[in-house]
Amino acid sequence: MTMPEDRLSELPDDLLRRVLFFAPAREGAATAVLSRRWRTLWRTSGAVNLDSRSYGGGFTFDKADRFLRDGEAALAAAAAAGGPVRRLTFHVEEEDATGVYVFLRIREDGTEQDMVADVVRSPAARRVEELHIRAADRLGHNSRVFFELDVGDLPSKTLRMLHVGDSARLTPPPPGTSFRLLADLRLTGCAVSLIGLQRIVDAAPQLTALHLESSCFHGEEEILDETQCYRLLFPAVTALVFADCDWPSLHHGLELEAPELRYFRYKGTLRNRHHGLSLKPQVSSSSSSSSSNLSRVDLHVLIDYRYEEEKVCVRLWQFVQNFSATKVLKLKLEFPIDHIAIAEKKDQEEILGNRLFHNLERLELQGWYEPKSNAAATAIGNLLYCCPVARDLRLSLIEASAKKLRESSLLDLVRSKDKLDFDKSVNQFRLHRRKMASSLDGDGYDNYEVPQIPGLSEHSFSCLRSYLRRVSLEFHMGEPNCFGVQLAKFFAKNAIVLQEMHIDDGNHKMWEHMNHKIERWVTNSSRRRNLPATTNFRVLPYETLKRIE
Repeated sequence: MTMPEDRLSELPDDLLRRVLFFAPAREGAATAVLSRRWRTLWRTSGAVNLDSRSYGGGFTFDKADRFLRDGEAALAAAAAAGGPVRRLTFHVEEEDATGVYVFLRIREDGTEQDMVADVVRSPAARRVEELHIRAADRLGHNSRVFFELDVGDLPSKTLRMLHVGDSARLTPPPPGTSFRLLADLRLTGCAVSLIGLQRIVDAAPQLTALHLESSCFHGEEEILDETQCYRLLFPAVTALVFADCDWPSLHHGLELEAPELRYFRYKGTLRNRHHGLSLKPQVSSSSSSSSSNLSRVDLHVLIDYRYEEEKVCVRLWQFVQNFSATKVLKLKLEFPIDHIAIAEKKDQEEILGNRLFHNLERLELQGWYEPKSNAAATAIGNLLYCCPVARDLRLSLIEASAKKLRESSLLDLVRSKDKLDFDKSVNQFRLHRRKMASSLDGDGYDNYEVPQIPGLSEHSFSCLRSYLRRVSLEFHMGEPNCFGVQLAKFFAKNAIVLQEMHIDDGNHKMWEHMNHKIERWVTNSSRRRNLPATTNFRVLPYETLKRIE
C-alpha cells in the first residue's frame, strides 16, 4: 500500500507561516507535533490569534482560565522565537451576555479581572501592528459593557490597524499620545464620548479608514449646552462608515468634516435637520464650486413613522443634498419612495432649487412603491432633475404588495409556482404579441400595450438628452403593464444616447421578451426625432452588471 503524497510538506516555510498567520493559536500550536520542521513555524508566523471557540462547549471557569493561560504562553513563545508579534486577535464568544461578561471580568474565586487589558499590556504585544478585539454573545441580546479598553494602553509606535467589536467602553489616550502609523480604525458596538472619539482621531494623524457601526457616542455637558452644531474633524480620512450609530440630540446637529473624503456610507434613521447628521461641504482648492474627491456615497435611510410624510420628504432631500459633490450615489430607502416625491413646482423650487448633483455619473435607487399612486414616478423625476449629467441609472423597485409577499412564509411557494408556469406564460406572451402586431402597426402597438407614466412622461431631463447611456431596472412584474415595463418604455423612448438596458423582473428572463419591444421603441423614437438609428443598443440580463463592475 503506497502512502499518499505529502504535498503540504513541499510548501516553503514562508508560505506555511502565512497560513498559520491566520490560524487560531490553539490549532497553530498543535501543528508542532507534526514534525521537527513544524515546531517553530507557528511561533514565527508573526501572529497570535486567541479564540474561545477553539475550546468548545459553553462557559466554564476552567475554559476561561485555560484560554488566558494559553494566550500568555503563545505570546511568550512567539517573543522567545525572536520575531515580533505583528498581529494579535482576541475573540471571545459565548452563548449569552452573562457568559461573555463572566469570562472576561470574573475569576472563579469571585474576584474581578480585566482579561483584555492583561493581554494587550503583555510585553510581547508591544510591537503589534494589527489588533482585533471582539467579544460577542450568540443570542445577540446584550445591553451591557463587556470590557473596558484604554486606548492609551495600546502600542502607539507600531499599531497600524485597530478593530474593536461589540460592547466595549473606550477611554481615549492621554494628551500628547501619537499613533503615528494607525491608518485603519473600526469600532463596532462601542461606547465613547464625542470628545473621546475626537481625541482618538487626533492621536492618529495618518488615519485614512474610519468605520463606526452600532456605536454610541454620548455627549458631555459642555457639548449639550453649545448653541452651534458639534463638529467632528477627520482630517486624513478617505473612507468613512457611519452606520446604526447613536448620538445625543444636539442643538444644531452633528457635523462631520472630512476634507479628503472619497467614500462615505451611512445607515440610520432620518433625523430632524437641526438634530441630525450633516457633512461639511468640501471645496476644491482649484475651483470655487462645490467639488471634492468624494467619489461614492451609500445611504441606507430609515424613518420614524411618527413623522408626517411631508416632513420625511423635506428632511430626506436636505440630508441627501449634503453629498451633492459625489460621483456615485446609492440611495436605499426603507419606506415608500412615494414619500420623497415633490409634485408642486413651487415646492420643487423651494426644496430642490439649484442644488444639483453636477458631478454625479451613477445613481442607484432601491426601495418600494405604491402602485395606485403616481408619486413614485414623480420621485424618480425629481432625482433625474437633480442629476443633469448622470450616465448610469439603476433602479431596484418592488411593489408594496410584492414586498409584503416576500416577507411572508408564502414566498418559497410562490417562487416554485412561478418557475413552473413561466415557460407557459412566455409562449402565451409571444403569441399575443404576434397577434397584436398583425392588427396594429407602428406606434399604435406599443402605445396600446404600455401606457405613459403620469408624473414622469410629460417632463424633459438634461441627463436623458445628452448623457444617460445605461439604465438598469430591477422590479417585480405583477402584470404586463406594470410600473417596471412603463419605465423601460419611458427610457427607451426618451434617453437619446442610451446604449444598453439591463432588466430583471424577478424570474430572470424578462430581458428576452422585452428585447425586441425595447429596440423597436428606441428605433421609433430616433425616427421621430430625425436622428440616426441606434445600431449598438442592447437589452441585457441584470446579472451582467456584476461582470461590468
